[in-house]
Amino acid sequence: MQCGICTTEKRHLTCTSCSQERAWELRYETLLRITERDALAERVHDYLESSRGSVDALAAQSAEARERIRKIQEET
Repeated sequence: MQCGICTTEKRHLTCTSCSQERAWELRYETLLRITERDALAERVHDYLESSRGSVDALAAQSAEARERIRKIQEET
């Protein structure tokens, strides 16, 4: 804030251009944070989806192993 109005001791007064400048700074920071948040959310989603695939495969293997054990126990 470089203008005469904004450098006065009455800090509650700001000119239009300084107010817009400050609003744009805050808007830019907000957009950066939103972009970072969305990128992290996508990474978490991808990780959970890939983990779910691994868990599903392990669950299927476990079910097959239980079925084989059951068949072996029935034969004996």
